[in-house]
Amino acid sequence: MPEKILYANYDPDPRRPHLFRGGIQFPAYNRWVITLDHPQYKGAVLARYQDGGTTATKLLRFGHWAYPSNHTAAARKAFKARHRANIRKGKGSRAYWADRALWAGPGGFTVVP
Repeated sequence: MPEKILYANYDPDPRRPHLFRGGIQFPAYNRWVITLDHPQYKGAVLARYQDGGTTATKLLRFGHWAYPSNHTAAARKAFKARHRANIRKGKGSRAYWADRALWAGPGGFTVVP
C-alpha cells in the first residue's frame, strides 16, 4: 500500500519544535513531505538514522524540479540502477528518499515539470 502523500506545513507546532527544521513542520522523523513551493526540490524529509553508533538527524531535500520522475517501468529501472550505491546507504541518502517517494512506481508521487 503506498504511503499517504503529505504536503509541507510551514507553521511551527509549539508542541513539537524538534520536528520544525528548514521552515517546515514535519509530521515525524523519516516521513517525507512534498514541497510544492520550494524553488529547487520536490520533497524533503527530516531523516533520523544511525551513523557510526550515534543517532544523526538531517534535513534532506530531494527530487530536483527540472527532472521528471515515476514515468515508465524502464525509467524506474534505470534510476534504480544508476543510483544503486547511494540508495544502499540508507536513510541518510537523498537517493534513498527519492527512490522511496518519487520513483516508487504506481501509487508513488508523480510530478512532471
